[in-house]
Amino acid sequence: MTRNTVKCLLCLLLAVIAFAFKIPIWILFVFFALYFGYRAVKPLRPQSILPATIVPEAFGVIGSYALDGDMKDLSLGMFIHLQGRPVFISIREDEHLEARKQTAQKLHKESEKLEANLKQFLLKNPIYADRTLSSIGLHSDDLERSEVFWNPDGYTLMKGFEFVVAE
Repeated sequence: MTRNTVKCLLCLLLAVIAFAFKIPIWILFVFFALYFGYRAVKPLRPQSILPATIVPEAFGVIGSYALDGDMKDLSLGMFIHLQGRPVFISIREDEHLEARKQTAQKLHKESEKLEANLKQFLLKNPIYADRTLSSIGLHSDDLERSEVFWNPDGYTLMKGFEFVVAE
């Protein structure tokens, strides 16, 4: 239960009590309950970590991106096109940065092969069929291994271009 849901219920309770004792402030509590109820069901931000629109020029371009719209929280990476939508490749900044950048560029250049492997993976693992690929993380010390994040809630791995279920 979210804070706004709790506030909504609390305001409703106070409105009922005030109404029962014929205290005119009950209407104010009803308005507050409506406000908090609205905030509880309407998220403040989009649920996706990806921006609503991405200009095609951004595909294959390594840079710093504000994925959640917060310019103070930039992520190094690039976008590729998979499953008919943009997928962010996150690049960890460490001593292997150049190798990770090359891997990201390779994933972009070979995105058709990656798409074909993804389709095969989805056929073999139907639990992921109703999910969409959210991002690919090039974070592992093993440079051949990548993390794959699914929306909603899912985590698998990639070894090279092959998708594998995390063990």
